[in-house]
Amino acid sequence: MLKFLFFSMIVLTMATCCKAISQEDHQYMFISAQFHNQYIWRHFDAMIGEVNNPVRSIEVNLGWKTAGADPWNSLYNYPSYGFGFFYNNLKNPEIFGVARSGFLFMEFPFGQKRFVDHRMKVSAGIAHLSTYYDPVENPHNLNIGSSFNLHFNLNYSWFFPVNDRILLAPGLSFTHYSNGAFKKPNRGINLLDVNLAIRYRGDERVSNVMDADRPQPEWPQNKHRTYLFFSGGVMQRFIDDPNYRVFTLTVNHALQTGPGARWGVGLDFTYDDHAKERIDRQKDNPVLVDYMRMGAFASHDIVFDRMTVLLNLGGYLYYGYEPDSRIYPRIGLRYEIANRITAQLALKSYRLRANHVQWGLGYEL
Repeated sequence: MLKFLFFSMIVLTMATCCKAISQEDHQYMFISAQFHNQYIWRHFDAMIGEVNNPVRSIEVNLGWKTAGADPWNSLYNYPSYGFGFFYNNLKNPEIFGVARSGFLFMEFPFGQKRFVDHRMKVSAGIAHLSTYYDPVENPHNLNIGSSFNLHFNLNYSWFFPVNDRILLAPGLSFTHYSNGAFKKPNRGINLLDVNLAIRYRGDERVSNVMDADRPQPEWPQNKHRTYLFFSGGVMQRFIDDPNYRVFTLTVNHALQTGPGARWGVGLDFTYDDHAKERIDRQKDNPVLVDYMRMGAFASHDIVFDRMTVLLNLGGYLYYGYEPDSRIYPRIGLRYEIANRITAQLALKSYRLRANHVQWGLGYEL
């Protein structure tokens, strides 16, 4: 599943880069190198007592500064976007090894004070870890149970200009690796750090994004949207358990109130092999509805043209087998790959723990 997700992320990265390179209406292109000095956070009691800190990593980014081609550009203060690669020596070679990541990012300006720019960068992608849990070879690593994992980074930086092309940016960041409960253990690796970036800006293509003579893109009117999604995934409950399949049919109705937001409600109909296994033990003659769970949720979508960040909070209305929690949050991404056809990648969780990763395909009715 995660290997397929890794391939899908590469395809999405290539599509994004091709669009950016062909897009004439961006301010400029940039490349940067970022050096991280990190601290591994011991966030649970059973984590190994001896963790070698600090650890170090290097990150390389290639990105483009938006200039107003789409309505969401001005809505989010003309953010930057692009892709990057992350090399992380976790400095515990027999337990954690080395992490190598490929990711997409968006960087949001928070304003300028005097000559200093304040910016927040959000990165998400796929990481490959050289060392992970093994009951014989690596029993002390209770953080990561698989080689492929999700990579997430949140970075706040202060940009100081050296000259017209070069900027220096000290920053603070948080990095997280985990596999979304695909393979146990899955406590995750969390890192806190201070960092320094060196950025080189290319030639400006658009000198003034606020130029009144430039044609301004039209903002979409309020629009009701109804989506039908089918998603699948796998999860593992405990170490050495089998992988259980999970399938979900989702109906989501939302009202787009502007270029950057949708609000809505929806229903989830979920089946998984783990619930079936438990119901088969409890009932003599179970029927299909006994294996199912139905949940209702409220949704908020943050819209970036074809890309959408989805935020859901739901609760189960019916279940044949008692879930770990009756409340479930979900966070993820949707991308409109063709007219009315949307791909979705989401993480469903409970009590601040991952339940499973959902990979789905949907249609706008």
